[in-house]
Amino acid sequence: MGFSSLFSCKPKGKATSDAHTPRDTADKAKRKLAPIRSLSSEWAKDEDLAQTPTSEMPNLGRQTTELPKLKPLIFALLRNGHEVIRGASEACALSIAANDTAQFAAQWADLSKWQKIHGVMEEGVEVSDSPLASILPGIDGLFAVLDENVVFLGYMEKNEHGLRASHTEIGLLERAVTEALGKAEDDETRESSIREAWSKFVAANEAHLKSEEEVMMPKVLEMTKNGVDLKSLMQVRIFPAALHHCKNDMTFFIGFAMQTLEKMENEESRDGEKGPPKVRVFVHALQAIGAVVSMA
Repeated sequence: MGFSSLFSCKPKGKATSDAHTPRDTADKAKRKLAPIRSLSSEWAKDEDLAQTPTSEMPNLGRQTTELPKLKPLIFALLRNGHEVIRGASEACALSIAANDTAQFAAQWADLSKWQKIHGVMEEGVEVSDSPLASILPGIDGLFAVLDENVVFLGYMEKNEHGLRASHTEIGLLERAVTEALGKAEDDETRESSIREAWSKFVAANEAHLKSEEEVMMPKVLEMTKNGVDLKSLMQVRIFPAALHHCKNDMTFFIGFAMQTLEKMENEESRDGEKGPPKVRVFVHALQAIGAVVSMA
């Protein structure tokens, strides 16, 4: 598969032109995405084993059956990102309940840092030094992708209750928690301020996550049915926002997600049965968007 396919945001099966995919730009984009493979593979040994045909597995002295190879769910990087936020929020809530402000402060720092990275993948970033700058006006993110690829009536941009606007509201509530934590330890109002700010944030944030899921997931499904190349969209217009924000160091982003998702229940399938672990689905998506880069 040629690397030029990464730069097409058109549905599969339609011809694309290589006129806007110069080799030097492709090489730069490869280097930007290279950390994905090296970091995700470290956490994905079980994933690789699970998808290895039993004929290639070592004989461990017991009968085994061949496991089906799972199809990557590319947008699990965003959808299961919500589960990372939920899992981290549960840990924060336990610390609040135990009156452990010091532990809450450390957990809050990680949660707010991770949610910011997640948010830029949805909002996009304007960058002049991106290797994609000659092709795209910016790394425009999920909201722009949805608005462009489906009949969306400008919901993301124009509706006053839209998802982009809700990011601003959540940002203000995040700031309130951080400011409460910043009060002097001998301030009698510090503990009550932290609890009040946290209570407002966590309620609004959960409502925000549900709202995003209700709006976005049907649109992603619609794009899939219409043959839109979700992998290319993630590689070129969504995930690079996280790379840029983190200055290519994805250690925290991937590591915190793995640590949090490993503690959570498996995915639930449509028939109500337990599916694969959330952490596996997340890593599988990471591997998928990194794998194409090595196939140029």
